[in-house]
Amino acid sequence: MSGEPPPRLPAWLGALTALLGLAMGVLPALPWFEAALPTGPDRISGLSASGELWLMPALGLLVLAMGLLILLGRPPVGSAGARRAGLLVLLAGALGVLWAGRDVLEPPVRVVADRPGAGTAELPDGAVAIDVLLSGWATLAVSALAAACGLLAMRSRG
Repeated sequence: MSGEPPPRLPAWLGALTALLGLAMGVLPALPWFEAALPTGPDRISGLSASGELWLMPALGLLVLAMGLLILLGRPPVGSAGARRAGLLVLLAGALGVLWAGRDVLEPPVRVVADRPGAGTAELPDGAVAIDVLLSGWATLAVSALAAACGLLAMRSRG
C-alpha cells in the first residue's frame, strides 16, 4: 500500500449529472408537439400529452440529487456509494430514454375538431401533421447522457 488516498469521482461528473437531472425535470413541461391546424399552429407540452412523462420530473430530481452527492461528497472511485449513485442515475436515465423515446417516435397526440352545433370529433391519424419539437428530442438526449454519467460513476477504476 502506498498510503495514497483512493482516487475520487471527478467534480465535473457530479456537476454534469446534476445539470442533466435539472434538464430532465424541466424539459417535459415545455412544448413537445406542434400540430399545423388551419387556424394556426397549436402546441402541447410533453406533460400534457403523455401520462408517463409526469414521472420525468421525479426522475430528474433523483438524477439531480445523485449529481449533487457526487459533486459534494466526491466518493472514491469504485466505492459502494459511487456504484449505488451511478446505478440510480443509470436507471433513471434509462427510464427517461424509454419514455421520451417512445413519445418522440410515436407522438401520443390526437387532434380533435370542435364543430359548432355538432360537438367534437377526433380526426383520423395523419389528417393533421404532428411535429416533434426540439424539447422532446432534447429530453431524449439528456436522459441518454444521464445514463452514460451513471455508467461512468459505476466504474471500478480511476
